[in-house]
Amino acid sequence: MVKFFRYECGREVSQSKISQLNKQKGWSREQFYQESNSSNENIGTPTEKASGADVPMGDSNTAPLEHIASIVIGNASLVTEYLREEHYAQPSFSSNGPPKFPSTEPANVLAARRGLITAARQLQFLALGPTEALQWNLFFFSNKALNTATLRWLYHSDLPAAVPTHGVVSFGDVAAKLDVSQRVLIRVIRHAITNNTFPEPTPGYVTHTSLSLLLAQPGNPIRGVVGHQTEVIFPAVSRMVEAHEEYGSSDEIAIHVPFNVAFCTHLRALD
Repeated sequence: MVKFFRYECGREVSQSKISQLNKQKGWSREQFYQESNSSNENIGTPTEKASGADVPMGDSNTAPLEHIASIVIGNASLVTEYLREEHYAQPSFSSNGPPKFPSTEPANVLAARRGLITAARQLQFLALGPTEALQWNLFFFSNKALNTATLRWLYHSDLPAAVPTHGVVSFGDVAAKLDVSQRVLIRVIRHAITNNTFPEPTPGYVTHTSLSLLLAQPGNPIRGVVGHQTEVIFPAVSRMVEAHEEYGSSDEIAIHVPFNVAFCTHLRALD
Protein backbone atom coordinates (compact mmCIF):
# COMPACT_ATOMS: atom_id res chain seq x y z
CA MET A 1 0.00 0.00 0.00
CA VAL A 2 1.32 3.45 -0.89
CA LYS A 3 1.77 5.44 2.30
CA PHE A 4 1.12 9.11 1.72
CA PHE A 5 3.10 11.57 3.81
CA ARG A 6 0.88 13.22 6.42
CA TYR A 7 1.50 16.74 7.67
CA GLU A 8 0.78 16.42 11.38
CA CYS A 9 1.50 19.32 13.68
CA GLY A 10 1.64 17.18 16.81
CA ARG A 11 5.35 16.52 16.44
CA GLU A 12 8.55 17.97 15.08
CA VAL A 13 9.75 16.68 11.71
CA SER A 14 13.41 15.77 12.05
CA GLN A 15 16.05 16.81 9.55
CA SER A 16 16.98 13.17 8.98
CA LYS A 17 13.36 12.33 8.10
CA ILE A 18 13.16 15.14 5.54
CA SER A 19 16.55 14.15 4.11
CA GLN A 20 15.39 10.54 3.91
CA LEU A 21 12.22 11.61 2.11
CA ASN A 22 14.28 13.66 -0.34
CA LYS A 23 16.47 10.66 -1.14
CA GLN A 24 13.47 8.35 -1.55
CA LYS A 25 11.79 10.74 -3.93
CA GLY A 26 14.90 11.51 -5.96
CA TRP A 27 15.20 15.21 -5.15
CA SER A 28 18.40 16.99 -4.28
CA ARG A 29 19.32 20.62 -3.80
CA GLU A 30 21.79 20.28 -6.68
CA GLN A 31 19.20 18.78 -9.05
CA PHE A 32 16.67 21.45 -8.18
CA TYR A 33 19.05 24.32 -8.87
CA GLN A 34 20.49 22.58 -11.93
CA GLU A 35 17.06 22.35 -13.55
CA SER A 36 16.11 25.87 -12.43
CA ASN A 37 19.30 27.34 -13.87
CA SER A 38 18.85 25.35 -17.09
CA SER A 39 15.33 26.74 -17.48
CA ASN A 40 16.51 30.29 -16.81
CA GLU A 41 19.24 30.01 -19.44
CA ASN A 42 16.60 29.30 -22.07
CA ILE A 43 14.53 32.34 -21.20
CA GLY A 44 16.80 34.87 -22.86
CA THR A 45 16.53 38.62 -22.41
CA PRO A 46 13.63 41.02 -22.99
CA THR A 47 15.40 42.43 -26.04
CA GLU A 48 15.49 39.07 -27.82
CA LYS A 49 12.32 39.47 -29.89
CA ALA A 50 11.48 38.40 -33.40
CA SER A 51 8.99 39.94 -35.76
CA GLY A 52 5.54 38.84 -34.68
CA ALA A 53 6.60 37.76 -31.19
CA ASP A 54 4.48 40.49 -29.60
CA VAL A 55 0.77 40.71 -30.36
CA PRO A 56 -0.14 44.14 -31.80
CA MET A 57 -3.76 45.13 -32.31
CA GLY A 58 -3.58 45.04 -36.12
CA ASP A 59 -5.34 47.38 -38.55
CA SER A 60 -9.04 48.24 -38.48
CA ASN A 61 -9.77 46.07 -41.53
CA THR A 62 -8.65 42.86 -39.86
CA ALA A 63 -10.83 41.03 -37.32
CA PRO A 64 -8.90 40.48 -34.04
CA LEU A 65 -9.50 36.73 -34.16
CA GLU A 66 -8.04 36.46 -37.65
CA HIS A 67 -5.17 38.81 -36.85
CA ILE A 68 -4.02 36.91 -33.76
CA ALA A 69 -4.60 33.57 -35.48
CA SER A 70 -2.23 34.72 -38.23
CA ILE A 71 0.40 35.50 -35.59
CA VAL A 72 -0.05 32.02 -34.13
CA ILE A 73 0.42 30.49 -37.59
CA GLY A 74 3.40 32.71 -38.38
CA ASN A 75 5.28 31.93 -35.17
CA ALA A 76 4.38 28.24 -35.32
CA SER A 77 5.69 28.09 -38.89
CA LEU A 78 8.96 29.77 -37.90
CA VAL A 79 9.54 27.31 -35.05
CA THR A 80 8.52 24.31 -37.15
CA GLU A 81 10.79 25.31 -40.02
CA TYR A 82 13.76 25.80 -37.68
CA LEU A 83 13.30 22.33 -36.19
CA ARG A 84 12.91 20.82 -39.64
CA GLU A 85 16.03 22.51 -41.05
CA GLU A 86 18.11 21.51 -38.02
CA HIS A 87 16.73 17.94 -38.12
CA TYR A 88 15.20 18.14 -34.65
CA ALA A 89 12.06 16.24 -33.72
CA GLN A 90 8.81 18.19 -33.82
CA PRO A 91 6.85 18.75 -30.56
CA SER A 92 4.46 15.90 -29.87
CA PHE A 93 2.32 14.38 -27.12
CA SER A 94 3.60 10.97 -28.18
CA SER A 95 5.76 9.12 -25.67
CA ASN A 96 8.71 9.36 -28.10
CA GLY A 97 8.31 13.13 -28.48
CA PRO A 98 11.22 15.41 -27.52
CA PRO A 99 11.33 16.32 -23.79
CA LYS A 100 12.35 19.93 -24.46
CA PHE A 101 13.36 22.36 -27.18
CA PRO A 102 17.03 22.47 -28.24
CA SER A 103 19.20 24.59 -25.94
CA THR A 104 20.93 25.93 -29.05
CA GLU A 105 17.84 27.57 -30.54
CA PRO A 106 18.61 31.11 -31.78
CA ALA A 107 17.06 34.23 -30.24
CA ASN A 108 14.49 34.70 -33.00
CA VAL A 109 13.16 31.14 -32.57
CA LEU A 110 12.96 31.56 -28.81
CA ALA A 111 11.09 34.84 -29.30
CA ALA A 112 8.75 33.15 -31.79
CA ARG A 113 7.93 30.46 -29.24
CA ARG A 114 7.18 33.13 -26.66
CA GLY A 115 5.03 34.99 -29.15
CA LEU A 116 3.21 31.77 -30.00
CA ILE A 117 2.37 31.16 -26.34
CA THR A 118 1.21 34.76 -25.81
CA ALA A 119 -0.88 34.84 -28.97
CA ALA A 120 -2.45 31.46 -28.21
CA ARG A 121 -3.59 32.74 -24.83
CA GLN A 122 -5.03 35.90 -26.35
CA LEU A 123 -6.73 33.86 -29.06
CA GLN A 124 -8.35 31.74 -26.38
CA PHE A 125 -9.61 34.88 -24.61
CA LEU A 126 -11.16 36.29 -27.78
CA ALA A 127 -12.74 32.95 -28.64
CA LEU A 128 -14.33 32.80 -25.19
CA GLY A 129 -15.49 36.41 -24.96
CA PRO A 130 -15.26 38.50 -21.77
CA THR A 131 -18.04 36.76 -19.81
CA GLU A 132 -16.88 33.22 -20.51
CA ALA A 133 -13.25 34.28 -20.10
CA LEU A 134 -13.94 35.45 -16.54
CA GLN A 135 -15.78 32.23 -15.78
CA TRP A 136 -12.96 30.24 -17.36
CA ASN A 137 -10.34 32.06 -15.27
CA LEU A 138 -12.22 31.23 -12.07
CA PHE A 139 -12.42 27.60 -13.13
CA PHE A 140 -8.77 27.64 -14.19
CA PHE A 141 -7.47 28.85 -10.82
CA SER A 142 -9.54 26.35 -8.84
CA ASN A 143 -8.71 23.57 -11.29
CA LYS A 144 -5.00 24.40 -11.07
CA ALA A 145 -5.02 23.25 -7.45
CA LEU A 146 -6.69 20.01 -8.53
CA ASN A 147 -4.10 19.59 -11.28
CA THR A 148 -1.30 19.97 -8.74
CA ALA A 149 -2.97 17.52 -6.35
CA THR A 150 -3.26 14.99 -9.17
CA LEU A 151 0.37 15.52 -10.17
CA ARG A 152 1.40 14.98 -6.56
CA TRP A 153 -0.59 11.72 -6.46
CA LEU A 154 1.15 10.51 -9.61
CA TYR A 155 4.56 11.47 -8.29
CA HIS A 156 4.11 10.19 -4.74
CA SER A 157 2.68 6.83 -5.78
CA ASP A 158 5.28 6.53 -8.57
CA LEU A 159 2.42 5.63 -10.89
CA PRO A 160 4.24 6.61 -14.12
CA ALA A 161 6.91 3.98 -13.42
CA ALA A 162 4.17 1.33 -13.20
CA VAL A 163 3.19 2.00 -16.82
CA PRO A 164 5.43 0.26 -19.40
CA THR A 165 7.59 2.51 -21.54
CA HIS A 166 6.07 0.97 -24.66
CA GLY A 167 2.64 -0.53 -25.06
CA VAL A 168 -0.48 -0.32 -22.90
CA VAL A 169 -1.50 -1.68 -19.52
CA SER A 170 -4.89 -2.02 -17.85
CA PHE A 171 -5.98 0.19 -14.97
CA GLY A 172 -6.47 -2.96 -12.90
CA ASP A 173 -2.89 -4.14 -13.42
CA VAL A 174 -1.47 -0.74 -12.47
CA ALA A 175 -3.65 -0.59 -9.33
CA ALA A 176 -2.58 -4.10 -8.34
CA LYS A 177 1.10 -3.30 -8.89
CA LEU A 178 0.89 -0.18 -6.72
CA ASP A 179 -1.54 -1.77 -4.22
CA VAL A 180 -3.93 1.18 -4.41
CA SER A 181 -7.66 1.54 -4.97
CA GLN A 182 -8.46 0.95 -8.63
CA ARG A 183 -11.45 3.30 -8.34
CA VAL A 184 -9.27 6.16 -7.12
CA LEU A 185 -6.49 5.36 -9.59
CA ILE A 186 -8.91 5.57 -12.53
CA ARG A 187 -10.16 8.97 -11.39
CA VAL A 188 -6.61 10.28 -10.96
CA ILE A 189 -5.43 9.02 -14.34
CA ARG A 190 -8.46 10.37 -16.18
CA HIS A 191 -7.98 13.77 -14.59
CA ALA A 192 -4.31 13.66 -15.60
CA ILE A 193 -5.41 12.87 -19.15
CA THR A 194 -7.10 16.29 -19.34
CA ASN A 195 -3.60 17.79 -18.99
CA ASN A 196 -2.05 15.54 -21.66
CA THR A 197 -0.43 13.38 -18.99
CA PHE A 198 -1.26 9.85 -20.13
CA PRO A 199 -3.73 8.88 -22.84
CA GLU A 200 -6.40 6.17 -22.66
CA PRO A 201 -6.12 4.65 -26.16
CA THR A 202 -8.63 1.92 -25.30
CA PRO A 203 -11.21 2.17 -22.49
CA GLY A 204 -9.65 0.84 -19.30
CA TYR A 205 -6.06 0.94 -20.59
CA VAL A 206 -3.32 3.54 -20.22
CA THR A 207 -0.02 4.28 -21.90
CA HIS A 208 2.52 7.10 -21.81
CA THR A 209 2.72 10.55 -23.36
CA SER A 210 5.96 12.50 -23.54
CA LEU A 211 4.95 14.24 -20.27
CA SER A 212 4.22 11.15 -18.20
CA LEU A 213 7.32 9.40 -19.50
CA LEU A 214 9.50 12.10 -17.91
CA LEU A 215 7.95 11.31 -14.53
CA ALA A 216 8.82 7.63 -14.99
CA GLN A 217 12.55 8.38 -15.22
CA PRO A 218 14.10 8.46 -11.69
CA GLY A 219 17.26 10.26 -12.81
CA ASN A 220 15.49 13.01 -14.73
CA PRO A 221 16.05 16.38 -12.99
CA ILE A 222 12.55 17.61 -13.87
CA ARG A 223 11.14 14.77 -11.78
CA GLY A 224 12.97 16.18 -8.77
CA VAL A 225 11.49 19.61 -9.47
CA VAL A 226 7.99 18.12 -9.68
CA GLY A 227 8.57 16.36 -6.36
CA HIS A 228 9.80 19.52 -4.67
CA GLN A 229 6.91 21.60 -5.97
CA THR A 230 4.14 19.11 -5.17
CA GLU A 231 5.44 17.56 -1.94
CA VAL A 232 6.96 20.69 -0.36
CA ILE A 233 5.78 23.92 -1.98
CA PHE A 234 2.17 22.83 -2.62
CA PRO A 235 1.33 21.97 1.02
CA ALA A 236 3.34 24.95 2.27
CA VAL A 237 1.57 27.65 0.25
CA SER A 238 -1.79 26.37 1.51
CA ARG A 239 -0.74 27.46 5.02
CA MET A 240 -0.04 31.11 4.20
CA VAL A 241 -3.14 32.29 6.09
CA GLU A 242 -2.32 30.23 9.18
CA ALA A 243 1.28 31.49 9.21
CA HIS A 244 0.15 35.11 8.94
CA GLU A 245 -2.61 34.80 11.53
CA GLU A 246 -0.29 33.18 14.07
CA TYR A 247 2.94 35.10 13.45
CA GLY A 248 2.13 37.96 11.10
CA SER A 249 2.17 40.69 13.74
CA SER A 250 5.36 39.55 15.45
CA ASP A 251 9.03 39.32 14.62
CA GLU A 252 8.69 35.53 14.47
CA ILE A 253 7.19 35.78 10.97
CA ALA A 254 10.79 35.97 9.74
CA ILE A 255 11.38 32.36 10.80
CA HIS A 256 7.85 30.93 10.80
CA VAL A 257 7.04 30.93 7.10
CA PRO A 258 4.19 28.78 5.67
CA PHE A 259 6.61 25.88 5.15
CA ASN A 260 7.38 25.75 8.86
CA VAL A 261 3.70 25.79 9.76
CA ALA A 262 2.82 23.09 7.21
CA PHE A 263 5.58 20.73 8.32
CA CYS A 264 5.81 21.78 11.99
CA THR A 265 9.55 22.32 11.76
CA HIS A 266 12.14 25.03 12.19
CA LEU A 267 14.15 23.66 9.26
CA ARG A 268 14.27 25.39 5.90
CA ALA A 269 12.60 23.81 2.87
CA LEU A 270 15.86 22.48 1.34
CA ASP A 271 17.63 21.51 4.56
